[in-house]
Amino acid sequence: MCDRCRSRGGPAFPKTSFAGAVREAGIEYRHFKTPGAPADGRAAARRGDHACLARIYAGQFELPEAIAVGAALADLAATRKVALLSCERAACEYHHTLLREAVLLVFAAIDLEPDDPA
Repeated sequence: MCDRCRSRGGPAFPKTSFAGAVREAGIEYRHFKTPGAPADGRAAARRGDHACLARIYAGQFELPEAIAVGAALADLAATRKVALLSCERAACEYHHTLLREAVLLVFAAIDLEPDDPA
């Protein structure tokens, strides 16, 4: 969903490499560019204030491009399984989760998180 995923300064994960890899595995990939979180929302996320991020990012859902992406995702999810990918360790901390909650409420969600190394 982003042009280049970077999680907390980690290495980039270009969408073209990912798209090619999943295509080889028989999975269809579609890229939707969603409105990003404004700078003050990203700052709130960095300090762990997810309630503040949610308040700030809520305004993004009123943008025409967000409305279009939401409609396209809802149309896809009505006819096939859809996965929204996040580079964040905890999906609940990512603004795409806020997008999913705003436009795909009638669909079941399963957040997959990596196991903590012991």
